[in-house]
Formats: sequence, C-alpha cells, structure tokens
Amino acid sequence: MADFFESTEERTPRVLRYQAGLLELAKSPAADLAEALRKIAEVDSKTLGVARVGIWLFNEDRSEIVCQDVYLRAEDRHQSGQKLLAKNYPAYFQALEESRILPASDARHDPRTREFTEGYLVPQQIFSMMDVPIRLGGKVVGIVCHEQVGAIRDWSLED
Repeated sequence: MADFFESTEERTPRVLRYQAGLLELAKSPAADLAEALRKIAEVDSKTLGVARVGIWLFNEDRSEIVCQDVYLRAEDRHQSGQKLLAKNYPAYFQALEESRILPASDARHDPRTREFTEGYLVPQQIFSMMDVPIRLGGKVVGIVCHEQVGAIRDWSLED
C-alpha cells in the first residue's frame, strides 16, 4: 500500500475524483443488470485510472467465476464470458473468503494471486490487482477486479 502519511494536498484531488465517479454511478439510468455492470466497470476504470475492471460472479455451485463484464480502457471496449475454475486457484479463492479487499501490488509474486501468473496475468500484461469481494448476506457471490497493466502499482488507502 502507498504511504499512509501521504500529504492532504496529494490525496485531495484523488478523493474528489473518486467522489465524482460515485456520483456518476448514482445518476446512471441503466435499464438492466448487464448495462449497469458495464457502466460500473467503465466508471470504476476511469476513476481509479486502471487499465481493466472486471465484474465476476460465482456460478450456482461456486465451482467457477464467470466474467459478467470487463472494461478495457485503452480500447474503450467491453468483454464477457471468460470463466475461471475455483479448484485451479485455491489460494486466491481462500483469500477472497477471508478478506474485505485483496490489494496485490505485485500480483505475479503475491501468494494470494500468483496462481494466475502464467495463464492470466502474463498473457494480459497485468502486474497489479486489487480485487474486492461482492458479498450478499455475508457470502461472497462475486468479485470486482481492478487490474493494472504494464507496470506495478502501489495501491493507496483511497483506492
């Protein structure tokens, strides 16, 4: 995580940008879930300044997560449908159950996320991840994944 004692002058513009992103989402007239997820991913990516934001949901038996939407900021486009089997990433899925947030500045070496290195992180050029479990009734039902490509990113407290 970035320096806890970062100055107020450095943090204020970032906090204001994040508030503007939340306001944009609150005013969104999304007509259905798919449209709402696209809007969330897009605003989230632009607000946090990350290359990719994906929203994934568990299937019914929790054996896999399915990408509902991923926004690719550099290309200004959306994708969906990719699946990841939970049994192939046990450390990651265990960490999701135990954590409120998974900031992995060096995702390729972080013990919680390094299982993704060869099959996902390297091919997508992802260096840093910050994943937030989506909980419903205390149970993890999905994940919002923030992914930085090209270089390692130290996540701040505001992120």
